[in-house]
This record gives sequence, C-alpha cells and structure tokens, in this order.
Amino acid sequence: MKIPKQIFQTHKNRVVAEDCVKSWLHQEGFKHYFYDDMQLDKFMQNQSKEAYRAFRDVWAPAVKADLWRYIVLYENGGIYADADIKLIGNLKDFICSDSELIVVYDDLRPCENLFQGFIACVKGHPALKEAVDLTISNILHRRYERSRDAKHNVFMISGPSMFGGIVKKYQSTYLLHQVDKVDKILSQSGDTLMLAQCLKGCPEDHYGNLKYIYKDSPFVPWRIESGQ
Repeated sequence: MKIPKQIFQTHKNRVVAEDCVKSWLHQEGFKHYFYDDMQLDKFMQNQSKEAYRAFRDVWAPAVKADLWRYIVLYENGGIYADADIKLIGNLKDFICSDSELIVVYDDLRPCENLFQGFIACVKGHPALKEAVDLTISNILHRRYERSRDAKHNVFMISGPSMFGGIVKKYQSTYLLHQVDKVDKILSQSGDTLMLAQCLKGCPEDHYGNLKYIYKDSPFVPWRIESGQ
C-alpha cells in the first residue's frame, strides 16, 4: 500500500458527529489526527509566510480548510475525510496497493468537479502541490471575489472546480461518462482511483453489484464496485 496509513480530519471545534469520527478511529493500522481551528492556525504558522497570509486573509472557513488539507496531504500523504463523513467498512478494502491518488466525483457537476471531502494520496503527489499553489495564488490575487455567488467563489478558489481541473492533468484518460463506476486510470503520476458518488435517495441496489464503503452522513451515500 503506497498511501500512508494516516487519517486527517478537521472541524472548527470538537463538537462533531460522534458516530462519523469514531468510524475513522477504529481502522486497524491507521493513525488518526484531528485538528480544530486553533490547531489549524498553529499548523499554518509553520508554513511559508505566503501560505499563512493566504490562510489568514481568506474570508471563508471552507477555503481555510481546503488549503490546510492540501498542504497536510502533500507534506505527509494519507487520507483526508470531512468530519461528517461516516466510514462503512474497511479502508483496506478499497485503498489499493498501487493507488497513488484516490478522489471522488462531485455529484452536482461530475463532468467538471471533484468532491474533496475525501482525498487519499501518497506523500508529495504533484496534484496536491498544484492545489496548494493555486489556492494560495487565488486567495492572494483575490480571484473570483467579484462574483456575487459565494458558493461559486469557493468552488473556483479551492473547491471542487479547481481541484477537478488539476486532477484532469494527471490522468491520461478522464472517463467522465462512467460516473456510476470506479475508474482505475493509469495517470502520469501513477494509478488514480476514481470513486462515484450516488445521489441522495438512491436505493441501495440502484447500480447492482455495489456496496457501501463510506457515506456523507446524513446526506449522501457513497459506493464503489465490489470485487473488481
């Protein structure tokens, strides 16, 4: 297994969905790290002056968390999961031994976006480095601030739109039409595993031979192909 066995999560404080966080604590062989807002700030103080200035200047907590997750994954490798995502099953069941980057299609605009509420990668992955650099640049140059749509701003500055655009560069084939399957695609940086996100309300057997791996509790279930 190339991806380090360590899990990173964050929330503004320690008041989180207990069942969700606990589901990540009991993964055999995995270390678990949880950061609240104070710990995030302390972590970022040890980064470059440019990175910390971007972290302090940006108005949206979601963007702060995005920047931190990209940096912590780039520097250490491992797994990031939002604090409201509940793991169902075992990480070892779908983190393949040869995977270097595991990402998830965004259900709203799967042809363009990637959901970065779950990312797994090796240390020093170039896609994460580019995500760090572009997020900092977008913040410091105040790109997208003129838009009235705050959600659009976050998507473009550091979120699904920005991250999706970056990951495309590291895949020789981007099979966007296969959003109901897992696509294991040989990329310029190694194997990239694409996970599909089922829409809210999707019945358990909607796609046939699938099983729950983790879900965004209580909102969105996640599935990948069983076996192959």
